[in-house]
Amino acid sequence: MHVRVRPLNELEAEKGATWKDENNKIFQVNPVSGEPVNESPYVLDNIFGKGWSTQQVYEQTTQALIQKVVGGFNSTVFAYGQTSSGKTHTMRGTEDEPGIIPLAVSEIFDHISRTQEREFLLRVSYMEVQWQPLRAASLSRHACRTQLMPQILVWSSLKHADYLLARAAVQ
Repeated sequence: MHVRVRPLNELEAEKGATWKDENNKIFQVNPVSGEPVNESPYVLDNIFGKGWSTQQVYEQTTQALIQKVVGGFNSTVFAYGQTSSGKTHTMRGTEDEPGIIPLAVSEIFDHISRTQEREFLLRVSYMEVQWQPLRAASLSRHACRTQLMPQILVWSSLKHADYLLARAAVQ
């Protein structure tokens, strides 16, 4: 799991930082003293601080997947986080700093244009789910239970394979 820490906005900067990251650990801190609030940091594969460009994040998280994709394997890049945490900026980017999606698509098409001896069939999906109450369904041999969950619908099959289904809303 990777985390990209976005720079604080003006209001957050005035209040002081409440999270600190170091050595692939992130922990909550007291905004006044800067001391950790608890002794249990979140330990992650990578934490990309505010100094990391989207290109650098792409190179560390997604670029290696491109060789798998053009080799015929499915791949997924999933961004999750609270509102205003930087998901859309990281995934879409801007004209000056392209995001993960345009960087990946560009690299895939560059590879295809260099590979004349092969034919490619591409299927690409992009989905952005906004906060909508969705239902999670758990199936067993005898019963089906549903419960409200934020953001996504997780459906566990009888064979214990999990499928992630996202829709704008579930009735």
